[in-house]
Amino acid sequence: MKNDKERQDQAEEQPTLTRSSWIGIISLILVIAISSLQSEGDPPAWIQELPGRINPPLSSPEHPLGSATLSGTVLSSEGHVVPDALVYTGTGELLTWEYSDADGRFSLEALPAGQVIVRVIGDGHEPQDFTRTAPLLDTRLSLSTPLSGAISLPALEMVKVTGSIMPPRSDWGLEGYELWLEPLRPPHEFGAPISSRATVQADRSVSFEELLAGSYRAHLLPPWARAGTWPNLLDPETALLSIGLAEKSNFQLIMTAGEIEGRVTDQSGAPISEALVRLSPAGEPHQLWPPTRTDQDGHYALRDLPVGTYRLQSSAGASSAELVIQVTDSSISHADLSLGH
Repeated sequence: MKNDKERQDQAEEQPTLTRSSWIGIISLILVIAISSLQSEGDPPAWIQELPGRINPPLSSPEHPLGSATLSGTVLSSEGHVVPDALVYTGTGELLTWEYSDADGRFSLEALPAGQVIVRVIGDGHEPQDFTRTAPLLDTRLSLSTPLSGAISLPALEMVKVTGSIMPPRSDWGLEGYELWLEPLRPPHEFGAPISSRATVQADRSVSFEELLAGSYRAHLLPPWARAGTWPNLLDPETALLSIGLAEKSNFQLIMTAGEIEGRVTDQSGAPISEALVRLSPAGEPHQLWPPTRTDQDGHYALRDLPVGTYRLQSSAGASSAELVIQVTDSSISHADLSLGH
């Protein structure tokens, strides 16, 4: 009994071939047999009869598209032929397409007989669909919707502008300073001015060859701050410019900048040379002017300072001192520092 049950289990475990599996095996046998007999003439009768013995019999697939042809001419909305128009029908792998020739002619072949939808994309017109019945050898596809004209944008107004800078003193040279014109309109607006920079010359003149018309806030930056955004050394009341054909193409800006100078000494009053002197706007310690050092007599000088309140610091070794000083105009302010421990 045990042996009979084992044989029954083994029989149940044997794989069962489905109809699809048999068709695949038979097809493979046919391919191998036909290939081996190609040089020997026609295959034997049993091979030719084998597909018909399968229930239902195997059949050759029909043509995936068809045998109909649709040809014709693409015309514009004004009745002129449209060359290089894309004419197509179908989707995916069944897509059939062609470009119209110089006479607007096209021909789509291998189409299914019956009603087909043809799409045409022609120059100067919106894409348009046409319904036709294939076969058809001389149809006219007239495009009816021309494209709307392109939106015209106003021309940008470019102006050549020259100007000059008036310093606080006649002996104050400005060569190498930078004039930055900051637009007042948001940059994303069409036609809005863009940020522009130019270098001041030895004669205190400055020029912009092509400047977009508009309103700007002017900034004068010392040489050490070129390409930056501070400090601005211009009088705030004269720092706004309106540039355009209706306004003057030249300007004059007034520089407003003071200086701080003084001496650094020890507690006995003796000068300290090479003492480090640092300056920053009060409440903004991250905005530092380039530091300087005292000379052999303990003197120092800081310039290019807009009107405002500053924190002045000096140190030498372990000794240091600091004070708050106000720059009120374009004059020279004096500040002596006595270093202590």
